[in-house]
Amino acid sequence: SGGLDVPALLALDRAAMQDFWRDFIGLLGAIGRCPVPVVAAITGHSPAGGAVLAIFCDYRVMARATDPAKPYRIGLNEVQIGMTMHHVGIELARDRLRKSYFNRSVINAEMFDPQDAVKAGFLDAVVAPEELMPAALAMAEQMKKLNMTAHANTKVKIAVAKRPARHIGNTTCHSTCHGVRPSTSAAIDAAASDGSI
Repeated sequence: SGGLDVPALLALDRAAMQDFWRDFIGLLGAIGRCPVPVVAAITGHSPAGGAVLAIFCDYRVMARATDPAKPYRIGLNEVQIGMTMHHVGIELARDRLRKSYFNRSVINAEMFDPQDAVKAGFLDAVVAPEELMPAALAMAEQMKKLNMTAHANTKVKIAVAKRPARHIGNTTCHSTCHGVRPSTSAAIDAAASDGSI
């Protein structure tokens, strides 16, 4: 993903913006709760929202650029483009990225070439463009050998066995995004419920 279409988002009124963020946060939650492994095959630059979608997946492989002088980049560049980082993105980065890359990613908005993105924790593998889909499909085939019940249950245990319910108005929310820390799941719940951005 090339990230979110910021100019289109800025043209939305408040209600439409809240609807968009609820949908986007819902998509992240669906990926996080997916009971089968989710493999991302990344074909090009993946800034901001594209990076967030990628790091929610269970395995991420990116193609090298055909021009080595212009490598693809992935990262959380919200601060660079004038956006305050959302708490969902912050908690996700804290959960998934190596500690030494957290500030560089979230506060400094650094974008990484594929090799450094593997070191940071954005990616699991980098391959030649023609090998991207075969590599992603091969990993999906390998992951099919997992016991899916055990896989899904382990995602739940990684998230939390039991998390206190959040009370929002007259509604009680018990959602848990499997495979992410409780703080990330709580941030997703909060954003989905209040439309904060």
